[in-house]
Amino acid sequence: MAQLVLLVLAFFSILSWAIMAERHRALSRAEKEDHILLERFRSQASLADLRDFCEKLPYSPMAHVYRTGFRELTRGTAARHGGAAAGGVAVAPETQSRTTTRIIERAMISAASEAQGRLERFLGFLASTASASPFIGLFGTVWGIMNSFRSIGMTGTANLATVAPGISEALITTAAGLAAAIPALLGYNYFNNRLRVLGNRLDNFIAELLNRFEKV
Repeated sequence: MAQLVLLVLAFFSILSWAIMAERHRALSRAEKEDHILLERFRSQASLADLRDFCEKLPYSPMAHVYRTGFRELTRGTAARHGGAAAGGVAVAPETQSRTTTRIIERAMISAASEAQGRLERFLGFLASTASASPFIGLFGTVWGIMNSFRSIGMTGTANLATVAPGISEALITTAAGLAAAIPALLGYNYFNNRLRVLGNRLDNFIAELLNRFEKV
């Protein structure tokens, strides 16, 4: 039983480390491309040029948000001109502009949530490992102590040779549970903090982008 517990904990630990390595790579790539796009955006490049530039940044959440916002801006502009050309019901330009802005903002917020959701992928497993591994180790601990008492009952003596194997199993599984849980907990908190910072940058980018779109 102790070997089975150790095998389960080893599986959780190895998979947690693999997830942390993969998420670090994904977040670093996203942050790098976001930084490149932000520099280009603040250099006052044209909206069309930025749209084309975003196609070269497949991992950037900001690029995904920009493409979504630009698409809605284009649709709003086409609908405005199309309605006027078709002799539709007259709508005040200010009202139409506010409506278009709200549509663009909602679309970009949705795109930002979608991009963040992709970056949060697999982090739930780290949380599960951090919470479940100590209890799995505790199960091994209880099992080892039960073996020690069983050995005492069978031999009728409580010497070191009788209780040592069970106590050893208990301590090893306890240590293994903590060894799997602690890195997973630290990794989960670390990536959540990075995602929170990335989310704040996305919110600021959306605000800047809306200001830029309103000038069109």
